[in-house]
Formats: sequence, C-alpha cells, structure tokens
Amino acid sequence: MNNEKLEPKNEGFPGSDKPCLCNEKARLMTGSVPLSIFSSKITVHHVPYYFCDHCKRTYFDSVTEIDVVLKRAYQLGLSEIDYVAGLSQFIYKIELLHELKLSFEQVLLINSRDIAPGEEFAVVHNNQVVVGYREEDCFVIENVIDKVI
Repeated sequence: MNNEKLEPKNEGFPGSDKPCLCNEKARLMTGSVPLSIFSSKITVHHVPYYFCDHCKRTYFDSVTEIDVVLKRAYQLGLSEIDYVAGLSQFIYKIELLHELKLSFEQVLLINSRDIAPGEEFAVVHNNQVVVGYREEDCFVIENVIDKVI
C-alpha cells in the first residue's frame, strides 16, 4: 500500500495530535483518503487517519484495520468504499442518499439470517427496490430500482 503522494480530503473535524515520523505533529482527522493497492486506486470515505501538514504524510492506527477495508474493496472491484469502525456490513456500488441507506440497512439486518453468503436479494421498501448480494459477512448493494409497477 503506497499512499505518500496522495492528498487526503478532510470532511471531518480535527482531533488530537500525535507525533509524526518527521518529528512534527500529525492531526487526527476523519474524511476521505485516496489509497493504492496494486494498480488500483481506492478512496476510503469517513475514515479516521493522521495527517502531517509538514511532510504531507497520511497514516492510520492499527485499530483502523485499513488493510482489511482495502482488501475488501479491491476484491469487489470498487474504486470507493465507506469506512465504518469494525468494518461495514454494507458496501454500496451506487450512490444512495443516507436516509435510504439507513432504511435498507435496517430491513437487511432484520432479515440477514434469511440471506446466505453468495445469495442475491431484492428488498422492496417505500416503492423502491434495492438489489444486491451477500458476500460472507457483508451485503453488497448493486442497484436501486425507483419504479415498481
């Protein structure tokens, strides 16, 4: 994983400082960070990271498990992934409003025992259908159909 030349996009609020490798202070941030794995570039959104203004280095605490998040995104062929502490149970291959995500996630969690790993699903909620499949311990959302007749 090589991320020294990529600039993070801060969407969060600064937190506590930590010493950087260059002996300056790195700030704890939350935001979007572009990273590389093999030849793929993957942006991880809403991830906590340390950023040093002096040397422009971005790094992560071991508890962040950024390598696990990157591996999952790479295996699924994603160029972007949302980070959730403890690793997200939901991966979106499409843009979706936050409120809709919460509604679909609630329905999927309630019915998660009925969906086996590798199994495709469609969930109807408020005249919309979310289509995806289960990948081991997470749900991959591939499409939303807005018109149901």
